[in-house]
Amino acid sequence: MDPLLRLSIQMARWLRHPPSRSHLLAMAAAAVLVVAVVAVERIWGWPEALTVDRVGRIQRGL
Repeated sequence: MDPLLRLSIQMARWLRHPPSRSHLLAMAAAAVLVVAVVAVERIWGWPEALTVDRVGRIQRGL
């Protein structure tokens, strides 16, 4: 299904049956959390402690 058509159907459904206040607050909180994490990552970068070290291949059968 075309993504724009799917979005249009979802928006029409939301217009007919709007989500509850708690659902809207949960969606807004999730969006704020995502924006905050992206902003922190853009400003200070990814912490070295959370970077996975790449380990070489294990030689078997020598």
